[in-house]
Amino acid sequence: MDFARCDLYTSHVMVGEASNQLPKSTSAAQLCFGVVLTGLACLVIANPSLVAKRFALAHDHEAAVLRVLRAAGPALLAVGFAALLARSRWLIGRSHAFNLAFAGLAICGYVSLTTCLADWLVDDAAITFAYSKNLALGHGLVIHPSHVPEEGYSNTLWMLLLAGSSWLGADIAATAKTACVLFGAVAATLSFVLCSRAPTSGPRFGLLALGMTVCLGAPFLVWSSSGLEHSLQAALLAAIAAAPLSPRYERVVLGSALSALILLRPEAPLVVALVGVVLTLRTPAWGPFAAAVRRYWPVLAAPTVTYLALAGFRFAYFHDLFPNPYYAKASSATWLRLFNFVGGGWGYVTDWLSDSRAWLVVPLVMITGLRRGSISLQLAVALCVGQLGFVLFAGGDWMACSRFVAPALPVLAVVVVHSAAEAGSRWSKLSSEWGLLALVWLLGIGTLTQLITFRAHPTTPTAIVGQIGKTFVELGHRLGIEHPSLAHHDAGGTSYEAGIELLDLGGLGDRAVSKHMNDAEFMRKYIFEVRRPTFIFGSNRTFAAGATEFYKMAEFQQYVSLKFPNLPFMNADLCHVRRDAIHEGPGIRRVEEGGKDYWVVE
Repeated sequence: MDFARCDLYTSHVMVGEASNQLPKSTSAAQLCFGVVLTGLACLVIANPSLVAKRFALAHDHEAAVLRVLRAAGPALLAVGFAALLARSRWLIGRSHAFNLAFAGLAICGYVSLTTCLADWLVDDAAITFAYSKNLALGHGLVIHPSHVPEEGYSNTLWMLLLAGSSWLGADIAATAKTACVLFGAVAATLSFVLCSRAPTSGPRFGLLALGMTVCLGAPFLVWSSSGLEHSLQAALLAAIAAAPLSPRYERVVLGSALSALILLRPEAPLVVALVGVVLTLRTPAWGPFAAAVRRYWPVLAAPTVTYLALAGFRFAYFHDLFPNPYYAKASSATWLRLFNFVGGGWGYVTDWLSDSRAWLVVPLVMITGLRRGSISLQLAVALCVGQLGFVLFAGGDWMACSRFVAPALPVLAVVVVHSAAEAGSRWSKLSSEWGLLALVWLLGIGTLTQLITFRAHPTTPTAIVGQIGKTFVELGHRLGIEHPSLAHHDAGGTSYEAGIELLDLGGLGDRAVSKHMNDAEFMRKYIFEVRRPTFIFGSNRTFAAGATEFYKMAEFQQYVSLKFPNLPFMNADLCHVRRDAIHEGPGIRRVEEGGKDYWVVE
């Protein structure tokens, strides 16, 4: 008995000593990584201009480089400090304390990185803002008070949240920006919790750093700063994957998160179906399957009822089962796009893998089997597959920085970390600290490069579109037109900030355009006979203008070109005013040149 106690005591001492010591290779890797990042962060914070000169893009995007580096400085410092903190005596052997410290630093880094886009909101977000504003003011679900109800948004829950904030007196745009970052922080936190539970006996700092680098990729940072619903979507997806960690509330969390997704995103039914497969078909045996069905049927019933209720409301209020974005963007989509391996959705995915350097982690996921993983891991895999299916079905997206990839990055990080841990358990060299931190470094450089590129050329800022609309409103008033109207393919800033009567050539704010965008004869009658907008503005290569080329029709002679020499943002392929609405006045003059006439506004 005494010998047994002695052996037990000895084993505990040996295990305790082992758990409180780091292998030399691990310590060296963390020390080197921490020192380099901390030194680089201090240099960036102290003199970002000096570091900016070392970037290849600096000559083209110097202002963008400086803006991103200033935001990245605190983030780099947080990661470097975390690497050094992992070696401190008071954290060695205290995994919970280390996880808490690492999570706090990771979230601080995330918030810091989003500040490089603090002054940017994408114009599509302002479409939702306009609906929220009009709902809060009592005009109903309309993009403009004079319009009939049309569903020009596809994020009902997000719209209702912003309408509620407006009704309480908050600024919609500021609320959306703040809520985006808060929900993004929630998604990153849940992702970190799941990553920290990866079963491994190898280096934990490298795994956690890899997970956070994948999670906080450029698409997630950009689109969780956009004013759109993608960070809330990411938080709900992460909550679904994390739900099994709390068995007592698992079904409540799953049912609530899935129902919220139904109200938030059009691809939610696909997510519900895949989650149902994971929950009920984990085992082929009939007994466990029947038990799983009995346990989880409320989880699947809740989003189903929510979907039916939403469909019923749409039909009763809008007299249509689908929103305008469906007709404008996806009505012609088919599942055959899944097999278009040379373009469309697959091209969208490969472009993201290339730009972000995420292709470096693809082999880790491909060579490891994850079928034996926890239910949280299986849910994370299902959620990633669901988002991939939506991307392929939709054929990608025209907006920069892989918008449709962004919501899946927190759960993708979970898959990558568990894959790396599994690979390390089979082939120890695949999970060396040096290798993991090299991946972190390369992925981090990819993120900074993407952020710089996007910061230099952000996707359709609301502020610019709003200024375009305000310019036409002001010109209309100068011409004595109390309620001017505008045909333009950007409906956000023009509706929310300028409040101008809009004919949306992109179709999101106009159901007739969304359903007949490719019908030249319909668009001819609708534009020139039914709506007759005061002004026409925008590109002649996209949306209704590109599809029908109405600017080549005889009726377009009703309009004459406008030039704004002092306003560069007013330069466009189409910038015209109806001939019977324009006349000379202060700062408005007619010019004839080369047999053609146009009007100059100063």
